[in-house]
Amino acid sequence: MPSPDNATRFFQKKYVAIDAVVSLAQRDDRWQLELIGKNLSNHFIGTSALDNTYTGSRTGTATGVHSDVREAIMDPRTVALQFTFKY
Repeated sequence: MPSPDNATRFFQKKYVAIDAVVSLAQRDDRWQLELIGKNLSNHFIGTSALDNTYTGSRTGTATGVHSDVREAIMDPRTVALQFTFKY
């Protein structure tokens, strides 16, 4: 996971994000029906992370405590049905 200092506490386990689309359309493309799925494996995938300000303590000492981590994550499993009609 990207972080400003690449600290090991920001790393995440391996994951696989699977997206898929199934389409059904008329031969002349007048209409199209699609079933769209994103992140079908439903993993919480962090895209960026950083330290929360003012949450750590005793910095620079042997007993220092890391700050809390704030991260942005991708959307969980999402499924949509889309219909397109050309007139």
